[in-house]
Amino acid sequence: MLSDKVDHIKGLGQSAADNLKDMGITTVGDLIEYLPFRYEDYRLKDLSEIKHEERITVEGKVHSQPTLSFYGRKRSRLTFRVLVDRYLIQVIAFNQPYLKKQIELNDTVTITGKWDQHR
Repeated sequence: MLSDKVDHIKGLGQSAADNLKDMGITTVGDLIEYLPFRYEDYRLKDLSEIKHEERITVEGKVHSQPTLSFYGRKRSRLTFRVLVDRYLIQVIAFNQPYLKKQIELNDTVTITGKWDQHR
């Protein structure tokens, strides 16, 4: 089934099959495994394998109470620490003040963002 050609898919015309072929998609398996250009990978990653400024998703326990700072007009910064494996990382969320009421100590949270290895 996965090795079937895409032009065997019911409702897919020849011009669509030609467009898919131009993209390198010739089989049903290729179509299923195709990832768009701007695909975001939200799989959990190990912090010991992460490079500087890479987009990552990690899961950990909240280790400190969130603090909220306001600056400028309608701009805020929420800061708290999360224990991920053996690493204690600082999380900064901009312009999301409502999160302060939702985050409590020892909650397990999943965070996606840019990893700054120097901080």
